Amino acid sequence: MEDIEELLLEPHSLLHWYDLNKRSLPWREESCSPYGVWVSEIMCQQTRVDTVVGYYKKWMTAFPTVKELALASADQVNSLWAGLGYYRRARNLHAGAQKVYHELGGEMPSTVADLLSIPGIGPYTAGAIASIAFKRQAAVVDGNVIRVFARLGAVEEQPSKLLKACWKVAEKIVPQSRSGDFNQSLMELGATVCTPANPKCDQCPISSICRGKENPSKYPLKNTKKTPPIEYFSVYVISRNDKYALTQRPLKGLLAGQWEFPSFAPDVAFLQDIQHKKEVGQFVHKFSHRHHHLKVFSCQVPNDFKFENDAFVWMTQAEIHEKGLTKAMVESLKLATETKKRKKRT
Repeated sequence: MEDIEELLLEPHSLLHWYDLNKRSLPWREESCSPYGVWVSEIMCQQTRVDTVVGYYKKWMTAFPTVKELALASADQVNSLWAGLGYYRRARNLHAGAQKVYHELGGEMPSTVADLLSIPGIGPYTAGAIASIAFKRQAAVVDGNVIRVFARLGAVEEQPSKLLKACWKVAEKIVPQSRSGDFNQSLMELGATVCTPANPKCDQCPISSICRGKENPSKYPLKNTKKTPPIEYFSVYVISRNDKYALTQRPLKGLLAGQWEFPSFAPDVAFLQDIQHKKEVGQFVHKFSHRHHHLKVFSCQVPNDFKFENDAFVWMTQAEIHEKGLTKAMVESLKLATETKKRKKRT
């Protein structure tokens, strides 16, 4: 990939294109703090920018500084993140804010090395914060940059080696002046022009030096995708006097710490003594590495009903909203409440 270095040694065309075409995003405003850049970079990982904008605005209203986030409860954080997915990002952001506030005097570090000491901040996020917020000469490599580099040089490197090769290139070509804008121009190019499907090569500011433009879909080379396994669960939306039974997942593992309705593998006997339970729908919730097939049951119990253990907490819908639910649990509640509304109308 050494030849790509020569192709991008003069970054002016990319920066000029970026100045004219960059999207207007809240974290690109001059008033945005290093903390705001950090939040945006974490939210934009594995999530579309147009989805992130609304979440970012709500988050920054609730937690405008590191201090507010550090002092927030886990439930408050989950509530603001609910529906965005990849919940470990929120937990790491919360833990990172606590370290910055309690151990670093509330001030974000400005160098890549120091930023890497914060939970949840890896090389990409550290490079983005250092270059964008602090004007440091630091490189970034994300999926967009990898795609741009691979197409630009018609690189046939295997995916297992491509990431490391791209980092070497990025570190050599990032300019000392406007390094943050240069990094954002590469990412913006990949997000809006050099897209995974149907790239707009006729709009690319560096198409004249692109060696892969005749067959851009070939690059980068792709791993053979494995079919994600399907796991089956039954979800019980149990209501009692306008309150619902929820339980909190373990603090480690998939969806750690999230609140959810009781859900079990289908071969587990549960609630056999409850007479009023009805299947209200089924759907598939997709994670990157597995799919959950959920069968949803609406269950109504008497006002004096109690579980044999204390594993469940009764909450109103308003209290549920404050805790925050995953998309799968929101869909389960929707199916159950719509069924209840139809029953009342009839």
